[in-house]
Amino acid sequence: MLLLLTAAGAGAFYYLIIYPAQSAVNEFAIDVADTFRDRFQFTPQITIDKRVVVESSTPILEIALLERKARHRFQAKDRSIWGTKILYLQGEYTAKAGYDLKDETYSIAIESGDSTIVRLRLPDPEILSFETDSIAVLRDEDGWWNEVTAEERQVAIGHMKREARLRVIEQGILKEVETAVEEELLNMITKSDIQNKVVLIWEDNGTIKNNTGIR
Repeated sequence: MLLLLTAAGAGAFYYLIIYPAQSAVNEFAIDVADTFRDRFQFTPQITIDKRVVVESSTPILEIALLERKARHRFQAKDRSIWGTKILYLQGEYTAKAGYDLKDETYSIAIESGDSTIVRLRLPDPEILSFETDSIAVLRDEDGWWNEVTAEERQVAIGHMKREARLRVIEQGILKEVETAVEEELLNMITKSDIQNKVVLIWEDNGTIKNNTGIR
C-alpha cells in the first residue's frame, strides 16, 4: 500500500491511498478531478469503494458550460371597434446554461470489482442567465383610435423574452450540457488503463437516468 500526496494546481491537493491492484482506478480518479477542474471549473467529490480520495472544490457556485445566442420574433395584435393595432418585435438574447451547485450534492463514486462502476451524480442543468442583447421594433401601428401604449410595449417585450427562453430550452441546450459532461467522462474512461468492463451510471436523487457500458 502506498500513500500518495499529489498537487493539482491552484493550491489543491489530492490524497490517494493506492493499492497495487487499484492503481489504474486511482489514476483514473486523478484524471477525472484534473479534467473536471480544467474543463468545467469545479471538482466533484470522488470516492473509490466508499473511500473519499478527492474532496469537492467549487470556486464559483454557478458553472456555465454552454452559451447560446438566440433570436426571436413576437407579434401582438389587438382588434377593436376603434381599429387594429399591431406590434411586431425582434429580440436578440444570450443564454448561458450549466449547473447551480449551491445546495446540491455532486460526486463521482467508483466501485471496483468484476466490473468497474462509475456513478456520476449532478443536479439537473439549468438556464443560469438569459440576457437581452437588443430589441428591434419591426412594426408598430396604431389603430384609428386605438394606440399602442408604452405599457403594452413593455408587456410584449416581456412575453417575447419568455418565449425566446422557452424556445432555447426546447431546442435542447440543457441536454447538451449533460451530453458534454458525459462525453468527457466517457472519453476519460476509454483512455484509462482500467482493464475490466466499466459501467457509467448517471444518477439523479438515487434514480438512474442513464446506464452506459464501456468495453
